[in-house]
Amino acid sequence: VNPVYSLGFQRVGCVGCPMAGKVRYREFQVWPAFERLYRTAFDRMLHRRWAAGKFNSWHAADDVFRWWMEDRNIAGQLDLFGGEVGLPT
Repeated sequence: VNPVYSLGFQRVGCVGCPMAGKVRYREFQVWPAFERLYRTAFDRMLHRRWAAGKFNSWHAADDVFRWWMEDRNIAGQLDLFGGEVGLPT
C-alpha cells in the first residue's frame, strides 16, 4: 500500500494535480518543495512569454500560482475538451 494513504490522503497521484482541487493546499503543506518547483516553472514560463512578446495577464509567478490554485478561468482559456471558457456568448 502506498505510504501516502497513511498521511490521510484519499487519492495518490501527481502532487499539485489540478484535478485534485483544494487538496493541493494540503499537498503543498506536506511537500513544500513541490510548491517551490511549480512557482519556479511559472516564473520561467512568464519570462519566456515576455521574451517572445506574448501577452500576459499575470505580472509575477505568484499571480499565476494563485490563479492556478483557485481554478480560475481567464478569457480565451481552453477547457479540457478544446472549447474556450470565460468568453461572452
